[in-house]
Amino acid sequence: MQETVPLEGSWNSGEIELIVVAQGGATDTPWFLCDGTLQVAGHEDQTVAITSGVDWQACPRPQDSMGNPTSFERHMAMDAPIGHGGWEGVSVVDGPSSPRDLVGSAESAQSPTVVVHVGARSSDADLATIMIPQSLGSCKCVNHDALLGGGHGTTQVRTRPGDTVQIQFDLGRQISGWPLLRLRGGRGGVVDLRLSSRPDTSEHHIRYHCGDGRQEMAGLRLITARYVTMSLTGFDDEDTAIEALHMIERAVEETAVGQLQIDDQFDAAWLIGQASVHNSRQESYGSRLLPDRYDWLAGWVLQSNDLAHTSSPRIARQTLLGRAPIAPFEPGDFAYALAVLGYYQHAGDEATTDAALGVLARLWSQADDVLDRPTTRWGQAAAAALALAAIDATCQIGEYRQRTLELDAIRAKCLEVLTACWDETTELYADDPKGDRFQQWTNGLVLLARGDKDGRAAQIEQSMRRPGVEPISTFTQAWVVAAGLGRAGRVQRMMDVISNHWLRRLSREGRTWRDKGAFDPSASAPGPDALWVRHLLGVRSLGPAWSIREVTPPLAVLPQAQARVPLCEGASLSLSWGPDIDEDPPDPEVSRADNLRPNPVRLNLGVDLEGETHLRLERGGRKRPTVSVNGEVVWRNEKIYPNPIVHLIAAEEDHVLLLLDRTGHFQIYLE
Repeated sequence: MQETVPLEGSWNSGEIELIVVAQGGATDTPWFLCDGTLQVAGHEDQTVAITSGVDWQACPRPQDSMGNPTSFERHMAMDAPIGHGGWEGVSVVDGPSSPRDLVGSAESAQSPTVVVHVGARSSDADLATIMIPQSLGSCKCVNHDALLGGGHGTTQVRTRPGDTVQIQFDLGRQISGWPLLRLRGGRGGVVDLRLSSRPDTSEHHIRYHCGDGRQEMAGLRLITARYVTMSLTGFDDEDTAIEALHMIERAVEETAVGQLQIDDQFDAAWLIGQASVHNSRQESYGSRLLPDRYDWLAGWVLQSNDLAHTSSPRIARQTLLGRAPIAPFEPGDFAYALAVLGYYQHAGDEATTDAALGVLARLWSQADDVLDRPTTRWGQAAAAALALAAIDATCQIGEYRQRTLELDAIRAKCLEVLTACWDETTELYADDPKGDRFQQWTNGLVLLARGDKDGRAAQIEQSMRRPGVEPISTFTQAWVVAAGLGRAGRVQRMMDVISNHWLRRLSREGRTWRDKGAFDPSASAPGPDALWVRHLLGVRSLGPAWSIREVTPPLAVLPQAQARVPLCEGASLSLSWGPDIDEDPPDPEVSRADNLRPNPVRLNLGVDLEGETHLRLERGGRKRPTVSVNGEVVWRNEKIYPNPIVHLIAAEEDHVLLLLDRTGHFQIYLE
């Protein structure tokens, strides 16, 4: 269980002992790790890294020899545990109590499925580069496939001075967890494990220094990888027996409730999204554990997808409380407001939402500094756009909770930035005022924040495809751009983005979008799941805990669909629609104009949660549509026919609105 505990206290100079007491659940093999940083008050740039245990050491490695970021761990095998005579001079430091319903991940050992290569290489070679080894020569590696799933026995290894035995394994898919190595003997030898998403790269590096006897060694940091390259050096005097190499997969198990049936492509993509959500569901979303800073934009996207598949908000709540942004804030932290709003509309949890409002108040108090501080990732337009979206979300949360935050000044500042970044020549937003860098990602964020309020959505949609505009580079960026297009009403272009970045990858090997993706393997890999619920099914929450929900089926875009959308507390909404199959075929004697009238549509809606359901039916070219509910006409010739099932009916320019304030199953007929 990962948890953040802010500590406040003062210490004198000199040696300090930090004691952490953790109460664990019932388990036969309890273990504990404290890994994080201490920050010097008033000196945010001064931090002290801490990692628990006298026989474990870990340190970050900023980049490898090729300039790529990696993580590095070094572990020392000890011959015997080191005892401690007791603690002296202990001081108790107050910290907030933990919520009682903490969620922990389940762990399972996954074995490699394939040996990619085995051979020898010089021990002086750069470990950051994965090279195909030469033949073993006088080195020894016997029974190298014993470590595969279903294998038996042990792998016997002996090296010669100056050489390293290298074995690369394929786990068969991307797995989030940490490696576990079990071996016997080899005192003084070194085992290097390099883990990566692709066979020719090294993204994580773990080094074990061996002792005597049987040893079991595991990594500290959560890693997502498919390939494990094991290099053994210094085993020159005797054989070393490697008994096991596993990836300990970690994930929080939740029951998938959401269902989607549209066509073969959509249905397959939905199931891949389901597996992708499972793969990203740790104690928080994604694999960025402390002390790494949490990416709240990616976290909000993963949370949205999780709630589209399950009715459980446990991980969302734990992430909001445990990974809340802290000063110094960054532009990406504005997405915290979007995650809080999505959580409250799904769960209606007032206590967690009120705690998050305190975080947002601190964030908005420093928003000017955040927007004025340049970063390599965030241009001024992107930061201002995300801030605007967060302002709208914060105001909506405040309205729910009867709290007011004065955000007019920061809203005006963000609008001024966007005005300065608009380029009339390209009809796009530049990253910065008077800048010449244009990104699809930046303009997608603007659409996400503004929709078509400025009347520029059509121009942006067309101009984003011009040469010279930087394309989408991650799945998260693709999700945000598609969401922005959907909010601006550019649904067909949204579908093009989904097709280009997800559906066209369906035929690739793998069970998750991370497996199938060609983007940065260290980045988040969400599917378009929540976008389909919002824009293809037209389902969204308008009140706390789905107390008010809107259903706007896009009948003109999708002729038929069937779905089940999880609400809260185990409730769900079932929805299906399609053309009326009982209608007679067009009559050749009837005029062409009459034959082109929209076909009647049958829609089935089931709701088992108390509250209001706002059903908005597209007119779809019907000048005077007729609407029936459970066989009774409720709307005809722009007139209401009273019915106890329908609480309210209202006419809109493009829709007819029906308000249902009861649970049950409803059959709607539109003609």
